[in-house]
Amino acid sequence: MGTLMKDPVILPSSGNIVDRSTIARHLLSDQNDPFNREALSLDMVIPHAELQEKIEAWKEEHRNKS
Repeated sequence: MGTLMKDPVILPSSGNIVDRSTIARHLLSDQNDPFNREALSLDMVIPHAELQEKIEAWKEEHRNKS
């Protein structure tokens, strides 16, 4: 079973979507996009608002079912 993202962001050079905490941890040791090795810093990532809204809606839906 996977982990639900809390703060999804888009990596600008590769277009991949990851959780902000995951990429922040990666950037502590390597300042590159892990998918294409392009230079990357945390201030370059783009919040994915649409996915964030879908995650929140999913959580609310499943919270009400329990």
